Amino acid sequence: MNCLMVINNPSLKKFNFSQRSGDSSYHELLIKQIRNNKHRFVYEFKPFLFNSDFCYPQLYHWILSYVKDEKLYAVNWYLNLFLIILQITCLLSLCFAVKYIFGVYLSVTDILWAVCIYIATPFFYDRSNAKNVALSTRQIGVTLGQYYLLFLFIFSIDQNLFLLVPLVIIASLAILGSQFALQYILFCSLIFSIFLKTIFPMLVVTVSSIVIMFIFKDYFRHFLKYQWKHKQFYYKVLAKKFILKLRYSIWRDFYWDFWRRSVNKSWLLYVYQNPVVKVFLGFPFIFLLIPYFWIFINHNYFFEGDNIPEILHLPFHLIIPILVSVLIFLITSFRKTRFLGEPHRYFEFSAIFIALLAVPAKKDYLLLFIACGGLNIFSLISQYILNKNIAQQSDKLNKIIELIVSALNDLESSKKIALFSNNLNITKRFLHSGCDVFWGNVTGRKVGEQYDFDDVFEKYPIVKNSYIMELIDFFKTNIIIIDTSIPGAEEFFNRNSRINKKLIIESMHLKLFEVIF
Repeated sequence: MNCLMVINNPSLKKFNFSQRSGDSSYHELLIKQIRNNKHRFVYEFKPFLFNSDFCYPQLYHWILSYVKDEKLYAVNWYLNLFLIILQITCLLSLCFAVKYIFGVYLSVTDILWAVCIYIATPFFYDRSNAKNVALSTRQIGVTLGQYYLLFLFIFSIDQNLFLLVPLVIIASLAILGSQFALQYILFCSLIFSIFLKTIFPMLVVTVSSIVIMFIFKDYFRHFLKYQWKHKQFYYKVLAKKFILKLRYSIWRDFYWDFWRRSVNKSWLLYVYQNPVVKVFLGFPFIFLLIPYFWIFINHNYFFEGDNIPEILHLPFHLIIPILVSVLIFLITSFRKTRFLGEPHRYFEFSAIFIALLAVPAKKDYLLLFIACGGLNIFSLISQYILNKNIAQQSDKLNKIIELIVSALNDLESSKKIALFSNNLNITKRFLHSGCDVFWGNVTGRKVGEQYDFDDVFEKYPIVKNSYIMELIDFFKTNIIIIDTSIPGAEEFFNRNSRINKKLIIESMHLKLFEVIF
């Protein structure tokens, strides 16, 4: 059953790779630009009409730049499968470490249970999990983070300085390959340094940075500059217009926002997408931490002789990596820190520890283990139903996108195309198309030379209706896609349009126009 789950993982379905998401289009463009740059890292997106400078970790894209376009998604499929195998190997390595460093007996059955629990983790199949889109660096980021946590866990046991070597290699690869993994490694190293009262984990980050600085000097300088600009802009501007508009507060939901909404499908989806709910539904066996933590603290007073629970045969150190994820979740869950990304995703790094700690519960807390297993199955079924509904909606939109791409290819044979849409989520799907696009990296306030981000985007990524015509004129775009589902957008465009235009495609909520000069 669990093997079927792996194969049914959205990130491993080959047919998904023919249906590009917006993020996939972004990654595909970056791969093409690295290939066109003689397989060297790039520092700007040339098709972007504003804020084209950036520095995104590009190791994953560099690897795929050696693959031909027609084989790109197939190779990515095998790469994802290979990374999942590496993650399972990481769990097996953890079992090996516990068995031979602590002398704890783990039977083959115990190890198989841990692997099954890990593979069946519901969050792995969540459509909102970035690794489940066609092209994404999330899978490689999770793999790097898990191995970093494994070696840091081993270091917490025997303080072996030789572990500096694999840790530095992993942290260096994270700087080059995954913004998500790097962010986790920074948090993780800081917390472990405090727990262990040693600077060693932070020394790893420092040495890794020095290594990358010497080998990739220009990349590292550019990376630091634009990561700082991106984080600063997200904190000061974008968070208020984007994530905080969608959900005011993770914690306020429970005593206010949940109860003010009408109970319907939209309400259920809003509740389901709360990061706290995501943790408990995405990692159901984390509930076992509550009795386990109590046992570890109080075992000297309550347990003796044959009454000792199975969990006490495992070292307390196993709980620390999970507590690190809990702390990172708390740190990134507040309004002022939400710009660091959704907090529940950090539990994916400690999922191997959650899986191993769940095994003794079969004997210690059988009813709780069954309850967690039942919640796990319920969550997987819910994921399947939700994914199926989302896929149906995505299929409809993807067919329209394919029609528009085909039309753009026909037009591009006769002229250079510059594309504008009043919804950047639509624009994002055409980043790989080869035309210039009204799009920019979120690194600064300026939109072009004369427009301010706050004025253009009242609610990101939607262009304010009153700016549609100005931006079309200023950026001289000759292809326009109007998202008519945005209130007032179509009416404003028709009433204020001063250009000759030809309607090419009208389908669902999208209208494609060609500007006639």
